[in-house]
Amino acid sequence: MTWTGWGKSRVMSEEAGVPYISIDVHLTPFIKAADDTLHYIRNATDSVLIFENKKQMEQSLYYLIKHSVLRILVLDGLNKTSAASLLSMRPSPNFYVIIANTQNINNIYKVARELKISDKDDRWHLVFTDFRYGNFNRSLLSVSVAMITLKDAVCCYLLGLDYPCDCPEDTEV
Repeated sequence: MTWTGWGKSRVMSEEAGVPYISIDVHLTPFIKAADDTLHYIRNATDSVLIFENKKQMEQSLYYLIKHSVLRILVLDGLNKTSAASLLSMRPSPNFYVIIANTQNINNIYKVARELKISDKDDRWHLVFTDFRYGNFNRSLLSVSVAMITLKDAVCCYLLGLDYPCDCPEDTEV
């Protein structure tokens, strides 16, 4: 069983008939989507990633260190102290990404707006880790942002249902 994965050990396991199991945190696909969007589509060199809590931030660090080519600052949430640091940072970050469930994206983006961090178009990427993105408070938006969401078909797949299906709002990824 491995957390990081190692190709040679996979081959050795297969040759010996030993099961090879690679585990990962549930945020990896979301982080990869945000990282790929910034790197390949936005041609970014740096970004601030804001997670909903410290546990998710720490779980994501290994992926970021191993795979991301961006200069990244990671935060577990957003408050007045971290916002003041972001505002005084030079050069200022080109992009900001919130990776969280809908409720926490609402809360974090509201703080960003109140603290005047979210005042420029196309700087913010909101990565929704749940299927409740329809509940995002769009009245918070005064600038254009990118939203990365899961396809509804993913919910059907997770529930073992044929697509299209009615995805309950409490479905966890």
